[in-house]
Amino acid sequence: MKNKKFRPLWVFIFGILFLSSCRYQAGYPGEDDGRSISIRVENRSLAGQLGPILNRSVKDEILRIGVHHLVTETENAHSRVKITIEDYQKSAQAYNSNDSLLASGFELSVQAKVEISKTKYNHRSKVFTLFSRGHVMRLSSLEQPKDRQALADIARDLGSRIAQRLAYQTLN
Repeated sequence: MKNKKFRPLWVFIFGILFLSSCRYQAGYPGEDDGRSISIRVENRSLAGQLGPILNRSVKDEILRIGVHHLVTETENAHSRVKITIEDYQKSAQAYNSNDSLLASGFELSVQAKVEISKTKYNHRSKVFTLFSRGHVMRLSSLEQPKDRQALADIARDLGSRIAQRLAYQTLN
């Protein structure tokens, strides 16, 4: 008889313990480990679609590497990264031997300047510049070369290299 009276009490106690159990996390809660980062891409080149593609590829690579935490607001970030796309050039690379007026391929090159600044001190700590190149060829003699795929390849290459440099900067 005594066990039946205390059964609801025991269920209530175990329920409270289960719901209020500690949620263990490694490290101290709220500790700023200095790995939060905010990224802004500014396109000062003539390749209009390169900015959003580079922005997406840098963020994807940073998430894949896993060294930094991406933050959208710069006030919440430990570091700010400003990527400026500059000096986009498109030059003829190969000519058709039958027609000297039409280029059958182009070489694309772009330069990206990366500035890393700490938000706490509001000064530039690191600046580096990366270059990337890509090539595009015509599919047939009746079509113009399309540089969209080459720009996407350039953006992926730059994004990967920028994310690797940012991870290296953190480790050193």
